[in-house]
Amino acid sequence: LANAVERKTARGIVPGSGERASVYEALRALTANAAWGYHAEREFGSLRAGLAASFVLLDRSPLSVPMREIGAISVLATWVNGELLSCPDMHEISTRNERVPSVY
Repeated sequence: LANAVERKTARGIVPGSGERASVYEALRALTANAAWGYHAEREFGSLRAGLAASFVLLDRSPLSVPMREIGAISVLATWVNGELLSCPDMHEISTRNERVPSVY
């Protein structure tokens, strides 16, 4: 996500700033558009009833942080096919009162 949005090489060079994706476009490319590319949009790619529920819970929304901070967003928990696979600190998650904005 950070690479698509920042469009920066490992050396810090921006070869084509006009080719940067917006955060929304980059999220779509990694989710719904990727599922469409695999002809699997009826199986995964978005959160809807009947689709595989695989997603991550982040400590901040990529849509609300400055571009330079996207790479520093941490994954708090991971679900695959509706099953919680990784959650280092459930207490931290359960005590958050922040409202998570919808991506789509």
